[in-house]
Amino acid sequence: MADEKKIYLTPKGTLGFADLDKPYQFVKDGVPQGKPMYKAQIILEAEDAQAVIDLFQPIVDEEYKNAFENAKPADKKKITKKSILEPEFDDQGNETGRYILSAKTQYKPLVVDSKKNKMPAKGIWGGSTVKLAYKIKPYFMASAKDVGIAFRLQGVQVIDLVSGGDGAVNVFGEEDGFVAEEGMFEEDTSDTSTDSSEDEGGEEFDI
Repeated sequence: MADEKKIYLTPKGTLGFADLDKPYQFVKDGVPQGKPMYKAQIILEAEDAQAVIDLFQPIVDEEYKNAFENAKPADKKKITKKSILEPEFDDQGNETGRYILSAKTQYKPLVVDSKKNKMPAKGIWGGSTVKLAYKIKPYFMASAKDVGIAFRLQGVQVIDLVSGGDGAVNVFGEEDGFVAEEGMFEEDTSDTSTDSSEDEGGEEFDI
């Protein structure tokens, strides 16, 4: 029997897509689908990912057994197990050997730094080194005949922060040449327009 009240902790991994400051609302054809959700993905190395899979596979197997036993004869062969973690793919569509754990919640998750001090969720970017705290919810989705396990996000610990604004600095090396002095330039704030042409997509399920 799964303990749905227990809080689990991932190993250290890399933060993928995340909505920690504000919940994400999926919209299809102008209509909101499901409830707004705070979400976070953590990308785990193969060894750490396998430990997570080994921990929860017996729970998924038990859920599958129960669903199979209670299903109508015609539906038994249609029941499938969803993967506990999803493989990560590179830009060429090749598996990287790492795996993704996705967790979400309706409620704003706790965010702390490496010393367990509370910190704002705003400005935490993908690529940060983090741990996720989460609860589990085994499920059987009767409409899709899917058995799996959902991860309910509880909190995020930021161990190595990657934030907005300075990301491009990391691609440059130091060179001999011009050095800006403090106060030499004043930022021009007359044009505050932003490009809002980007369109987010994706599908949301309330599991």
